[in-house]
Amino acid sequence: MEIYTKYFNLPDKADMDESLKNWSLEFPHGGAFVLISEKNSSSIPEIQEIFQKYNLSLIGSVFPLVIYEASFKEGAVCVFYKQMPEYFISSEFNLNELTARNIEKGIQNFCSPILNQLDKEDKPGSLFLIFDCILPFIASAVNQIFMTLEDRVSYMGINAGSETFQSIPCIFNREKIYKNAIAGILFPESLTPILEHGYKIPDSIIAATSTDKNQIISIDWKPAFEVYKTMIEKHYGINISQDNFYNYAVHYPFGIILADGEVIVRIPVSIDDKGSLYCVGEVPENSIMTLLISPDEASHHTVNSLKNRLEESSEDLMFFYCAGRKMHLGENKALSEIAMLADSRKNKVLFGALTLGEIGSLRNGGIPVFHNATIICVPFTKS
Repeated sequence: MEIYTKYFNLPDKADMDESLKNWSLEFPHGGAFVLISEKNSSSIPEIQEIFQKYNLSLIGSVFPLVIYEASFKEGAVCVFYKQMPEYFISSEFNLNELTARNIEKGIQNFCSPILNQLDKEDKPGSLFLIFDCILPFIASAVNQIFMTLEDRVSYMGINAGSETFQSIPCIFNREKIYKNAIAGILFPESLTPILEHGYKIPDSIIAATSTDKNQIISIDWKPAFEVYKTMIEKHYGINISQDNFYNYAVHYPFGIILADGEVIVRIPVSIDDKGSLYCVGEVPENSIMTLLISPDEASHHTVNSLKNRLEESSEDLMFFYCAGRKMHLGENKALSEIAMLADSRKNKVLFGALTLGEIGSLRNGGIPVFHNATIICVPFTKS
């Protein structure tokens, strides 16, 4: 699919208005995917009005920051399509009334129109998923979506929302702004997302003996925080408390070890009064885990691995960088990783956002899962 990308420095929307006017004259069936920074989310109603004025399709989401030309930016990135792909939004998830049955039914309702659209296509496509980061069942939702749609599409995706993990409306179309929602963009061609995290696995293994969605209640039958605190003090000499937890936890995530050896990163983000840990993403009960060794600030392993898998191509990159990874490495190292990747693409555009979780597989053709702390790249043909 051919695309055209442009960065807009909000809150001034005159440039966007002019660009959309010209786009609508040339491509009346076109539209855009808009990535907007959290600081500029108050501009969404005016952006919706511009899209309505020129009768262009719109799907968008809010992120801590956007990425354009190897930099983190406030503002918005528009990904323009000559022919707008089909897109879907479901916002029927009430966080106060979540049950396994309600979640399953909600995911089925989300998948139903996608299945109907796939039945009209004669070749495999690609499904780009966007989740509100506040939803506590993202990992199981990704699994259910895969079990429903199977290999009829390739999968990729990200979490939108606030870097504080406070609930905000973060997915929108031309008419509404949605909270606690899931969106999907169905591209008509098979894209190949590339995902890496670069974390190493130490020898010590633990078990999540009691969990509830993204809550780890106990590890090895002891309160989760007690075990976590002891492990970090033993291995790194750091005394973690409730007061300094958020500052340190991003540097010491858990890794869930899957049967095939793949590792899923889970970053703890909060503790409750009973010593339970809450992560970005679910942790299945009895998961075999470890405390991961985070990527070294001086290491180029992750970017070199991405470059090797991407190979040479003339395609622009839609690029997502995990906010947790940026917090761990620091902004300068994060920008260095982005710049290295951008330099390897020569004159190709690199665009995307700082995200709160990523969806894909660490191996080409693998089953999609929900990750933390990764970099995900999606090559697109430049218009």
